[in-house]
Amino acid sequence: MSEIVERPPSAEDLLKDRTMRRRTVPRIAMRIGGAFAVVLLFFLVAFVVTDQTLDQIGEAEDEVKQLDRAKHASHHVAAMAREMYIHQAHTIVTFDFSHLGHYEQWVEATRRGTERLFEIAPTPRDRERAQQIGRLASKIDAEFERLIIPAIERGERDNLLQLHDEIDAIRTEVIDANRALAADFEQRSDEARTNAERLRVQAKLGILGCTGFAALAAGLLGLLLLRSVLEPISVLRRGAIRLAEGDLTHRIDWPKNDEFGELAETFNKMTAQLARHQAAALEAQRLRILGVVTAGVAHEINNPLGVILGYLKLIQKDGNASPERVATILDEAQQCQRIVADLLEVVRPADIEPSEVDLGELAREAVERFDRSNPGARIEVDVEDGVRTWADPNRLRQVFANLLGNAVDACPDGPVRIDVRQIAEEARVRVIDAGGGISDEERPRVFDPFFTTKAEGTGLGLAISRAIVEAHGGQLVLRPQAQGACFEIVLPSVPKKNRRSS
Repeated sequence: MSEIVERPPSAEDLLKDRTMRRRTVPRIAMRIGGAFAVVLLFFLVAFVVTDQTLDQIGEAEDEVKQLDRAKHASHHVAAMAREMYIHQAHTIVTFDFSHLGHYEQWVEATRRGTERLFEIAPTPRDRERAQQIGRLASKIDAEFERLIIPAIERGERDNLLQLHDEIDAIRTEVIDANRALAADFEQRSDEARTNAERLRVQAKLGILGCTGFAALAAGLLGLLLLRSVLEPISVLRRGAIRLAEGDLTHRIDWPKNDEFGELAETFNKMTAQLARHQAAALEAQRLRILGVVTAGVAHEINNPLGVILGYLKLIQKDGNASPERVATILDEAQQCQRIVADLLEVVRPADIEPSEVDLGELAREAVERFDRSNPGARIEVDVEDGVRTWADPNRLRQVFANLLGNAVDACPDGPVRIDVRQIAEEARVRVIDAGGGISDEERPRVFDPFFTTKAEGTGLGLAISRAIVEAHGGQLVLRPQAQGACFEIVLPSVPKKNRRSS
């Protein structure tokens, strides 16, 4: 094999991966959302400023209209008072009552004008001044009726001029009060117009400023977003090109914790999975070819070996040959048969009869058997109780024996440790030694048939062990180890709720 085949991700790994994905901060989405939020914020500010300014402009224009109406009303009252005075003066000059009918009309018009002025006066102070003008206008009429009319009726011409001057003074006061009130209205109206114009300019500047800032922010944020998107896309593109060229060892390095980082991580996992599948496919193809060759070789070798063994047995019975030489030939021929049988076991699917087994008990039993045949070995057992799986106990004993034998050969003085644990939904058995370990050059080939680092041996033990474990739906992998070697068997565990009572 070109590399060591790692086991697929476990249920625990998948759970951690899903948890990490849930915790991944959607950075790109946040950037895009933040950019739109900033732009929308500027437009919202522009809208709020415009809305408030338009309200203020409306209020100022309403104030202008109200003041203009009040100003016209004040002028109207002054005109009515003047007309009322003119009819009074005409009555005094002509010394008769021929104009009193028209005079009453102007008195009524003056009264209605002062009432309207009071109604539309904008402020309490303005209404107070309107009341004062109304009282003065009423006083003109009251004084005319109290002084002038009786004097005319009595024919007293000598006092009319003095009485006229008194009424004229009141009329002058009314006109001056109206003029002052109208001037005040005029000034305030001009101020309101000026304020409305200022608000219009302010609104224009505010809209232009917010729109300009929004456009500038949109441009800058667009450039930043474009850069933050194009750079990772370029990295992903180069990775995809490398993958398309067949480089399954290439990994995308994007350390940022965002969507592109998650995509890069997913891409790397996909590449690793593809590499594993490719390696598995090549291995399966190689084993199929090896199986065909092995079957043919085994058939061709077993026939002459059978003949040789048959004649050796005849020679032993005749006693015409040296017993030692015959025994050597017999051992070597039987060794050839064992090698052929082992090689067939590597390339053929393992025949298993699974049942529910306690891995801890099976490991203890395997260590006891190994100790009986290897009394000097130092093997430590660390077993978690209740770890069960569906397996063929005889075939797993063969795997344990192979792994323990390799570990003791690598570390004769010990210690060698065998651990049994259940992690999530997996049962794991580790055989660990403190020997010289396996070099980086040798690691990719440890499961290859006929590869061995020992002076003696066929190099088929690990290949057979891996075939047996994979026949159980598990994995046999070489784990990284600072010192020595660690081989781990990973099998699906039996859920506790499905276990049969013993």
